[in-house]
Amino acid sequence: MGHRNRFQPLVCFIVSVALILGYQGWHPWQVQALSPSKPPVSGLISPAKQLPGENGLPTSPAPPPPVIPTDIGSHWARDCLTALAQAGLITADNQGLFYPEEPILWRDYVALLNRLGPVGQSGGWANPLEKALGITTAPTVAANYPSQYFQLDRPLIRADGVMALAAKLGFNYQIAAHTLINASLRDGRQVPDYAREGVAAALAQGVMVNYPEATLFQPTRRLTRGEAAALICRASPVADLRRWIAPEWVAPAQPVGRLPTLNPETRGVWLTNIDSQVLFSQQALATAIDQLAALNFNTLYPTVWNWGYTLYPSRTAQRVLGDSQHLYGEISTPQLEAAQAERDMLQEAIDLGHAQGMAVIPWFEFGFMAPEPYELYRRHPDWFTQKRVEPQGPANAPVAPKQAPAGKGSVDRLLADRSFSREKQRVKHWLAQNDDLGEVLEIAPAADPGIWLEGDVLPRRWLNPFHPQVQKFLLELINDLVSNYEVDGFQFDDHLGLPVEFGYDPYTINLYKAEHNGQEPPANYLDDGWVAWRANRISDFLAEVYKLVKARRPQAIVSISPNPYPFAYVNYLQDWPNWVNRGLVDELVVQLYRSDQNRFIWEMNKPSIRQALRQVPTSVGILSGLRADPVGMDHIGDQIEAVRDRKLSGVSFFFYESLWISPARESREDRLARLQQAFATPVPRSGV
Repeated sequence: MGHRNRFQPLVCFIVSVALILGYQGWHPWQVQALSPSKPPVSGLISPAKQLPGENGLPTSPAPPPPVIPTDIGSHWARDCLTALAQAGLITADNQGLFYPEEPILWRDYVALLNRLGPVGQSGGWANPLEKALGITTAPTVAANYPSQYFQLDRPLIRADGVMALAAKLGFNYQIAAHTLINASLRDGRQVPDYAREGVAAALAQGVMVNYPEATLFQPTRRLTRGEAAALICRASPVADLRRWIAPEWVAPAQPVGRLPTLNPETRGVWLTNIDSQVLFSQQALATAIDQLAALNFNTLYPTVWNWGYTLYPSRTAQRVLGDSQHLYGEISTPQLEAAQAERDMLQEAIDLGHAQGMAVIPWFEFGFMAPEPYELYRRHPDWFTQKRVEPQGPANAPVAPKQAPAGKGSVDRLLADRSFSREKQRVKHWLAQNDDLGEVLEIAPAADPGIWLEGDVLPRRWLNPFHPQVQKFLLELINDLVSNYEVDGFQFDDHLGLPVEFGYDPYTINLYKAEHNGQEPPANYLDDGWVAWRANRISDFLAEVYKLVKARRPQAIVSISPNPYPFAYVNYLQDWPNWVNRGLVDELVVQLYRSDQNRFIWEMNKPSIRQALRQVPTSVGILSGLRADPVGMDHIGDQIEAVRDRKLSGVSFFFYESLWISPARESREDRLARLQQAFATPVPRSGV
């Protein structure tokens, strides 16, 4: 399940050169003896100073032969230690000793690991261990190592050492890391949570050395200097070092079969009206739900608030918007809507879903986001918020070019990263099918401070989450829903928030000033206090939603499907860990739309998700594909397995149609068979 180590050729070259030079008696990489009494390693030692020779040409004195430590003769890894000493990768101290049974300190172990590969400049994402190892590519299997545990003068445990080795060598995350560890090691359950990904990666790559019993890891015992050296020998791509570690000392990775189904387990799918036909007729909806039920899905999330309108008959929508419902989203026309007549899509979904034993949780997809143009903006422009308007300079003054805020990138980078919202995925599809961007940009130029360009392309406006009339409007829409329909819950997603650039409308500015002695909001929209002030008010609004839903339907769940934290907070003011702590959420479905499996698993391991899982059912949103960008079932299947291995509460797929959109060399029948295999037996959903 891991991938070929991308650093292997470079590591092979570096260690090969070191060995060749070491066996010739020259030690340009010789370091101070790895002794508990020695000061920190200060760096590489230069070759001996050259002296003048015959004809005035410089020459070098004959270097002394390598010193083999005298206390390694009875150690089980003596051959490895001898080879490392001959290569100049370890040295004896002034007494000729190496102390192989003493605990190794982080400073000495890092010095050893850094002989295996180049030491680069780590990015801002790196923790202290990753920085010390000079790792330049994220995420690593050491990403969750607690910073306070890495101290240069501190001993480390064996689990730490194996994890750090895997990180230095660039090993990939394993799909079934926990299952692999528990199946391969007798004491695998003792491996600390933060080290499990690295330990699994080392196991899979065959570099874990356990003496005298290969399957007994002793993960919490201190790593000795001799054991650290043995790990270096085993991990070396050079056979002359690797051969000194007996195969019977290397922990074997046991094959991992298909993981057992979790019981209970959420198996959901989002039903949407954008780039999708499933909601537009009762026959299409019935066919879809029958097929999902046959595949043992147990949860439906149909969109009911999208493109600025409800998809269920709402008296509030009729009064405020002039339309009771719109089913067709961005492609809506009077003719299409009229053809629906008196049809109630939501009631159909509830009846059909409940008949199959499925939970039906309507989904407010647009949240506070709104289309442009929009009837509500024409009627109530004061209900909308905006970005800050820069003070005007003198007439004819030169205009400085605008600089993108930190963290903002080009449209290409945004669209290439599947960590962003569902709507950004649609932008990618939209761009693939529309060449004329000028018409869209002309409708709503970015110069309008109330316009937000989704994916830097599609124009949106944002209802003001802090305005009492806006809050009243959304609460009344939700009241219409939960009062009139036998729903099993209610869901907001990543649009229950606000782009961090927004909040500079007159109402919000005056509200802030009233609470801050007349002081204006900070001009820097990323100011910590200003971000927290706005985020807290969105949290308070969710508290009102929760109270309303529970008053109308005590058994209904309040579900939230956000982006990962802290991205959701920093970019959209969604403080969802706080929502969980305040008891405002009954279920999380975190959107992890990742094409890189390393990043997918890394996101699942974040403390925010692990903490939420201890409090509420926490599932993972998986991107099952787009029409212009299908996702293969191997990729989807691995993500399902990774979720199960880490004991999250289940999965939900975005979106229904894409479950059947096959990439090249994969048929619809292939996808159907894989889904049948993944969900072979019916189970209740998590939290029920």
